[in-house]
Amino acid sequence: MSADAAVHDETSSAPILVPFVKMQGTGNDFMVVDAVTHPLDLDWPLLAQRTGDRHFAVGHDGLLVLTRDRPTGRLRMRMFNPDGTEDMCGNGLRCVARYVVERGLWPQRSLIIETLSGPRAVEVLADGRVRVQMGPVPFVQAGTVVTPAGRFEYVLMRPGTPHAVLLQRALPSEELFQAASPAIEHNAEFSERVSVMWAVPEDQHCLRLRIWERSIGETLGCGTGACAAAVAALRAGLVEEPVLVVSRGGKLLIQGDPSDPQAVLMTGPAEFVYEGIYRLGG
Repeated sequence: MSADAAVHDETSSAPILVPFVKMQGTGNDFMVVDAVTHPLDLDWPLLAQRTGDRHFAVGHDGLLVLTRDRPTGRLRMRMFNPDGTEDMCGNGLRCVARYVVERGLWPQRSLIIETLSGPRAVEVLADGRVRVQMGPVPFVQAGTVVTPAGRFEYVLMRPGTPHAVLLQRALPSEELFQAASPAIEHNAEFSERVSVMWAVPEDQHCLRLRIWERSIGETLGCGTGACAAAVAALRAGLVEEPVLVVSRGGKLLIQGDPSDPQAVLMTGPAEFVYEGIYRLGG
């Protein structure tokens, strides 16, 4: 029986053992599966669904799968949300970069990793933080979205995936956050659904963020979301570079890339939490 079949067959007598590492970056936590060192051919979206629940499985904000990109030979990160949808993730990319360097899969501290949004240059710094060249963060549109919880002005940015940035004077109350965020995510205004970034400038170089990610719900951190919020606030003249983006899970430094005026650099932590083996079937 193939590994892929074992994911689907709970009664399989030949269990598949999936080694993984749990990692986190600003509170975004991930189940990292190294399919280069341990070649596996699994139904990754289904595995993300199986393992995402925090009460009955590993629990995570995303499944990160490290593979080898066939056309280029580079390492590739694939990221799957707990509902199985494939996505791009800046915090996840930092975690994969640190894993690759510290586990000896790459001989240098700088490399290029392929992602759903294209190749991204990463560098693991001496203190364990990781700097990622996130590419451009395009402005898509500004508008107003109407929900049962109220009307909200937004700036739609697309650092790989769509983010609606709500530039506010104060972070929302718990009641408003929980009511408005999913309503905005699923609003007909956004054909692909959208992550919602509630952003409050605190001073010229600091932005406070509360995060609602599409397909997940509230998360403590979001790398692409931090980039989207910082660039939106910069466009509005509310902050200046570099921008320290503070979320419930920690801090990310967002600044321009001197080598590419269209690109954004993100620097932040990537931490190992624990290692385990997930058993499929048997």
